[in-house]
Amino acid sequence: MLPAIRKNVSAVIIPQKHLESAIEANQFALNHYALAISGRLCGCDGDLNLYEKTTFLTLFPYFSQQHLGLLKESATDSDSVYINCKRFNKFSNDNLTITARFFARLFNLAIADDSLNVMEISFLEKVSSMLGLSKEFLEKALEYHFIDSIKFEKKFVNNDGVKNYYRRQITKLHPDLFSENNVLSNRIKNKIVWLATERMKILNENYSKSLS
Repeated sequence: MLPAIRKNVSAVIIPQKHLESAIEANQFALNHYALAISGRLCGCDGDLNLYEKTTFLTLFPYFSQQHLGLLKESATDSDSVYINCKRFNKFSNDNLTITARFFARLFNLAIADDSLNVMEISFLEKVSSMLGLSKEFLEKALEYHFIDSIKFEKKFVNNDGVKNYYRRQITKLHPDLFSENNVLSNRIKNKIVWLATERMKILNENYSKSLS
């Protein structure tokens, strides 16, 4: 059984290691399909950056610095995403809990640089479908990122740098950044535009209060 599982770990080539059991071999495969998918997420909007590398190692403690080269290689491999998702499902036994946790880590990896662009959202939308998750998983994550997370940002509104903070938020999360594209499905695009609009309202209120 073990040789067969090792053979299936073909999406990412890693140094061979001794695997004690079929369970460990299964986890070994699962983690490395996760690496391949994560790498492509990091690369879908450009080069792998420091924020993404650091966040990846935090979210996926199974890996270490020596695996970052593999993460970078996966960043340019757009052809294998579908098969990697299918293999992830196979080795997770289509376990929804495992898949949902992995998707949550992917989302946190996408916002590692404190922003979320159309290409990243598009990738997450496609991957959620490939992993067998409903669009609600992505929608809930988007709701947190755009709306619920603001309560943790209130500490900024009375700082001397409030204007700079406000401008940074506008450049990252303005509704127009998401409304004028044909990459996202209409459902997700409409959801994001609504969330971004609501976020701008809250930011504008906080901005006005901080200057009053």
